[in-house]
Amino acid sequence: MNTTRLNSGVTVVSTAPMGNLAEAIRIAPDIKAKISAILTSSGYYGVRKLEIPPRCTWNIRTDPMATKIVLESGIEIRAIGLEITSRLSDNMVDEILKERSCSVRLAFFIKAVEFSRQYQIEPSSLLVDAVAAAYAVDSSLAHFVHGKIKMDSPENPDENFTRLYGLSNVGNNSNVFAADSFQFRKYIKMLENRVFR
Repeated sequence: MNTTRLNSGVTVVSTAPMGNLAEAIRIAPDIKAKISAILTSSGYYGVRKLEIPPRCTWNIRTDPMATKIVLESGIEIRAIGLEITSRLSDNMVDEILKERSCSVRLAFFIKAVEFSRQYQIEPSSLLVDAVAAAYAVDSSLAHFVHGKIKMDSPENPDENFTRLYGLSNVGNNSNVFAADSFQFRKYIKMLENRVFR
């Protein structure tokens, strides 16, 4: 909160449940004016057809009331949700694994991939949280649709909990931009060149 109060135009990258953000907004509502945007890789916004069944993502289900507080705070939200993250593939992971550098970070990533495969977890899940951070570095990675979120039942969130609606259809302060396209190739190259070398 203090860092936010001392600076203007702060961008917050949220890759976890939003409990801490909601608490900060509750305790110090003045910080909302200092935050230019919150970038998140959580949620399903209904802006693109999925190849998997739509669902409420883990970070949202874990603390739906906190999500509601943050998304309805009036702060600009840039959400790269399930529409994008569900398209990450193990082939993208394999492309990174072809990297020939011997960096400590690549060695750690290789161990994480091996662990994932050992426990039958899709290795592509390792790429999900980084999409929001990557967008903070390069805003040309994603295209967004602007709308509002109508979060009626935080006690029982479903796949419609973070669905995006038209700006005039919802009477709350939500200000959400949900990604409807993403440059995966550029993202993987960014990881290879900036993270794993």
